[in-house]
Amino acid sequence: MKKSEFRCGDCRFYSCEKKFDKVCEQLGHLETSLGCEAFKPNVVKLKDALQDTDNTMDLLAQVISKVPTSSLHVLSSILYNEKTTRKFGYKFMQKVYVRYRGQEGANYVSNFMPAYIIEANKTGLRLLSPKGTSSILKLEFKKGELSGPNIYSVSEWKEFKKQLVKNKKLEDPALKRKKISHDYLIEDTTEKTEVPAKKKKYGINDLVSITLDIERGYVTTGSYKKSKKEKDLYTGGNITIK
Repeated sequence: MKKSEFRCGDCRFYSCEKKFDKVCEQLGHLETSLGCEAFKPNVVKLKDALQDTDNTMDLLAQVISKVPTSSLHVLSSILYNEKTTRKFGYKFMQKVYVRYRGQEGANYVSNFMPAYIIEANKTGLRLLSPKGTSSILKLEFKKGELSGPNIYSVSEWKEFKKQLVKNKKLEDPALKRKKISHDYLIEDTTEKTEVPAKKKKYGINDLVSITLDIERGYVTTGSYKKSKKEKDLYTGGNITIK
């Protein structure tokens, strides 16, 4: 990120302090002009924008102070990318539920996992698994999609999951027949799934346990190679997990 990408109106020398003979506003610069090498952020303007009634600036200061010096550039990049992410309808570390395997019409609890938005742009949607061990890149998504069919907000997923559980759609039978190894995703979720009382085949288990039950007997280890068809089934056709 270069200083030339900042705007004069966001600089403290624009109207608050003199860097030159006069403040830049009096020198004829426009708020929308590109910032020069002397650019320094106007923190007061940020505080006003936050309408700081909940000590947001104090919380921000605490966060920044805990970031190691060697990682400050990462924080800077995140903040810079946030503008584009919001244009696509999301926010950094927003919790969502994403279809990470199975075909779009295959609606089963086993095919979804919680994840956190890292960034969104025209090339794809980048998410992080709950424990931060898996990075997910979803190549195809609808702008601001939070009501399905592939991405759900927390509230939307709660209602959708109720319907899946009610209809006893816990595990995808198509995936159950496949020898698909994804042990690095077993940490996906620790949330509880309650099965209707009439048939307590699973009882009350967390989704990790259900996932393990689904995978028992066909999880492979070693150098098993999936066919393209299996890969597509596993990835949902447009999702990559690294």
